Amino acid sequence: MTGVQTCALPIFGASSFLEKPVDPAHLAALAKDAAAQAELRREHARLAARSASPAQELLCGTSAAIQALREKLAFLSATPQSVLILGETGSGKGVCARAIHEGSSRRTGKFVHYQPHFGGGDIVHSELFGHVRGSFTGASEARRGLALEADRGTLFIDELDEVPLETQVKLLDLVQEKRVDRKSTRLNSSHIPLSRMPS
Repeated sequence: MTGVQTCALPIFGASSFLEKPVDPAHLAALAKDAAAQAELRREHARLAARSASPAQELLCGTSAAIQALREKLAFLSATPQSVLILGETGSGKGVCARAIHEGSSRRTGKFVHYQPHFGGGDIVHSELFGHVRGSFTGASEARRGLALEADRGTLFIDELDEVPLETQVKLLDLVQEKRVDRKSTRLNSSHIPLSRMPS
């Protein structure tokens, strides 16, 4: 509100201004306009939040192929099934896995990324599924394993073909039976059920 009868510019931060003496009809019109503008801003925020899916935020580009990929990732995010992502090294498999995780009901859980390295089957098995102390040479303490860390979240295994074949069999058990085969000795294992299958 200003006491100056003519004002060339509105006050900084204000959408409008009133001159003294205040005209009640003008005041009512400004209040109605302000309420409408506030509702428009709220609606814009709601639409922006709805449209800004993880796939849209993580994937750059506007081509038809990228749009199709975004739609596929959104579909996969809505399913509890495990997902196999194929592609050359550096093609963005990890980005796709992250987008699926962030768009799914498991987004509040951990996203665990594992890339196998060269080593014996015991090492890879213990990293993924854990072990108890003394289960193999060098196992000086118990280990929980990444599969249990990813319970209620997502376990993304990069370069699956580098996982030893015997461990791939255990991964199949993880996918089908939704349980972790934790190594307790060289001859037997303890099975820990998962509350929710990680993808």
